[in-house]
Formats: sequence, C-alpha cells, structure tokens
Amino acid sequence: MRNSFSIHLSVFSILTCLSSFSFAQGKKELRLNRVKSISELVTVTDEGKEITYKDSYTLYGKNGKVIEKTDFNPDGGIKNKETEKYDRNDNVVEETTYAENGSKKKGKKNNGYKEDDPNDIPTLTPEKNSRKIFKFDSDNNKTEETEYDANGNQVKKITYTYTVNGAKSNEIHLNANNKQDHRFVYFYNGKGLRVKKETYDGENKLSAVKIYTYEFY
Repeated sequence: MRNSFSIHLSVFSILTCLSSFSFAQGKKELRLNRVKSISELVTVTDEGKEITYKDSYTLYGKNGKVIEKTDFNPDGGIKNKETEKYDRNDNVVEETTYAENGSKKKGKKNNGYKEDDPNDIPTLTPEKNSRKIFKFDSDNNKTEETEYDANGNQVKKITYTYTVNGAKSNEIHLNANNKQDHRFVYFYNGKGLRVKKETYDGENKLSAVKIYTYEFY
C-alpha cells in the first residue's frame, strides 16, 4: 500500500480570524501580526480517502515567545506537550514537559480532526512529566538548570559559571543527590574564541580534552 500525503498549514488567532502564515516568520512578525496561536493540520490521502488531523498547536504570548507547544499523533492522542514561563527579561525560567500517553481517554470532545469517536479526547501520562527550573545572573547568563520529576524530586542539576567577558568557563552536571557526574572546563584565547574543553568525571579526574583550531580568511 502506498500512501500519498498533502499538508495544509493554517494559522489562526483564537480571537477572530483565520489566515495563512509562513513558519519562516520570527518573533517580531508574530508580534506585529498579533498572532496568538499556530495550528498545523495534516491531510493524509489513503486509498482515495482523505483524513485530516491536527499535527501540532503552538500558543504564543504577546511578545511572540512560545508559551505552549503540543504535538499530536494521527489518532488525536497527544504525542508530547511543553509549556514555558519567562521572567521580565524574557529568559525561560520554567519549562514543563508532558510525556506521551499514546492512547485516548473518554471525554467531552475530540481535539484531533480524524474521523473517530467524538467522545474521545487525547490524554497524557502524569507520572512521566518533568519540569525544569532555570536561574540567571544580572547579565542574563544562565547559571543553573534543575530538572524535577512528576513528584518534585530532583533528577539532575547543571550549574554554569562565566568569565568577566561573559564566556562560559565551567559547567557542572550533578545527579539527583547533588553529586558530580561530570564537569566541563572551557578555555579561550585573546580573541575570545574557545580553544580547549576539558572533561572531568564524577571523581573530578580529567577524562578527556578537546582542542579547537580555526582557519581565517
């Protein structure tokens, strides 16, 4: 059996209008056009029958940044979902990921577009959810990234330090018990170009060295 596929992309503001939009547009264009959300609808032609379903849905804030992104399976089930929160400097300070369920659960309506039971809605698997919290310094450099499981337990943490010029100098990866898994140290030349990266293991022993070389015009 050979399937043929055609993809129709539609962009709409939930408030009033439905119009086409190019995904090449950036945050500036999204903001100027007051785009609130983008939906991708996929039409699959199989043996002469067309089936349309929602492939993804992205919700934007007024600043053009992504607030929520949901990907769907062809049967309407949610493949994955991500939400983001920002600080006053538009840095992502919290990111939540919801894992795939792969099935549907009875509900009020079907969020997919495939011809199916109208009482089905896609669901997620709460026990597989994860959340990340980010911290930044006064120069908007990310200094900490911590991942938690669905129960709020730390899964891992990464801390970052920087040179006076804002270049990343150290990156430490910690496990659930805040013990070091590995560490990276970065070195730069007088032009600010990275020239070496050292990797240390959980016992802080040097395990690898990477050297960067450059060619110039």
